[in-house]
Amino acid sequence: MVEVGQAAPDFTLPDTHGKPFTLSALEPRWCLLYLTRIVDRGFI
Repeated sequence: MVEVGQAAPDFTLPDTHGKPFTLSALEPRWCLLYLTRIVDRGFI
C-alpha cells in the first residue's frame, strides 16, 4: 500500500481510447490520480 506523500508505483493501463498509458511517461510533471472501481460508478 502507498502511504500519503509517497510516489505512486509505475503502472500501465489502457486509456479511454484503449491505448496503453504509463504513469512514468508523465515524469517530471505532477499529476493527480483519481482511482475508482467501475462498480462504484454504476456501470456494473
